[in-house]
Amino acid sequence: MAVTNTFSATADNTEWVEVVDGSTIASFGVEVDPTSTSVFLAVSQDVPDDDSDDYLVLQRERDTSISFSLNATDKVYVRAPSSTVVKVRGYQVTR
Repeated sequence: MAVTNTFSATADNTEWVEVVDGSTIASFGVEVDPTSTSVFLAVSQDVPDDDSDDYLVLQRERDTSISFSLNATDKVYVRAPSSTVVKVRGYQVTR
């Protein structure tokens, strides 16, 4: 597995932000930026509903990162759990 590129993204609690598109990315890893406390992360084929409870929680005090492979139809989205803007950093491996 060769890393294709690294990335960073910010999100607030008003909408889900797409950070990885499985149509071009085979696998990825993402972590909570040291300046952020926690972030919601969803893997879905479409943007999750605003009231969706189908997501992972990455927290600075606990699980700060995750990595896995994606199907070509998957997308990865992040969202802040509160009104504070959050930042994630990660890597991507192309298909």
